[in-house]
Amino acid sequence: VIDMKDDYGFLRYDSKDPLVMEKGRVTQYKIDIDHFVSEFKKDNVYLIARIVVFKDRNLSKFGNSKYAVWDYTTKAPWIGVKEYSDITDATTGEVTGHQPIFYDENWEDPYCPEVWEYNVQVAKELISRGFDEIQFDYIRFPTDGYNLNHASYRWKSEGMDKESALISFLSYARENIKAPVGIDIYGANGWYRSGSKVVSWSPR
Repeated sequence: VIDMKDDYGFLRYDSKDPLVMEKGRVTQYKIDIDHFVSEFKKDNVYLIARIVVFKDRNLSKFGNSKYAVWDYTTKAPWIGVKEYSDITDATTGEVTGHQPIFYDENWEDPYCPEVWEYNVQVAKELISRGFDEIQFDYIRFPTDGYNLNHASYRWKSEGMDKESALISFLSYARENIKAPVGIDIYGANGWYRSGSKVVSWSPR
C-alpha cells in the first residue's frame, strides 16, 4: 500500500490529468511513478494506492476555499479546536482569556460532487499508470473539536444526510473506477445497517 495522496491532500506523483493538475499540488516527496511502478512489476508486486479523501488541506484552499467545511461563526474554513490554553496577564498572573489550539487538519465538504470527482479522477489516473487497486481513507466527516457544532456544509442537498453523502461518493467511485476499491472505516461501522438515500451524479 503506497501513500499517493497524503493526509494534507498533497499528491506524491506528477499528474498528467488536466483536472488533477488544476486542483492538486505535488509534495516534495513525490516519486517517479512510471519508474516506481515498473520496478515493482518486475517482481509481480500488487500495488495499492492509498488516497486520503475528505481530509485535505490543499483542496481546502482551492478557489477561495469553496470546497472547505465552513465555520458559520467566523465565516472562514472550519478547523477543529483541540483544546484551549489560558492567556495570563504577565504582571498580575491572572487568567484573562483562553486561546484555541487547533487540530492540524483541514476538511472538505463530503456533500460536494466536485470533491468526489477530483478524488475519483486521482484514483483513475493511478490505475491507468499501473496501480492495481485503490484504497480510500478518511471517507468521513470531521468528528473532533470543541467547536464541532460550528461546522456547516454549504454543498448539502435537500434531503441528504451525512451517511447518504458518503454512500453516494462511494457509489460514484464504484461506477467510475475500473479496478478493485477498498475503504478504511471504523470497526463499528461494519456492523451498522441503514436505508440511506443515494444520490447519483455525473460531472458536466
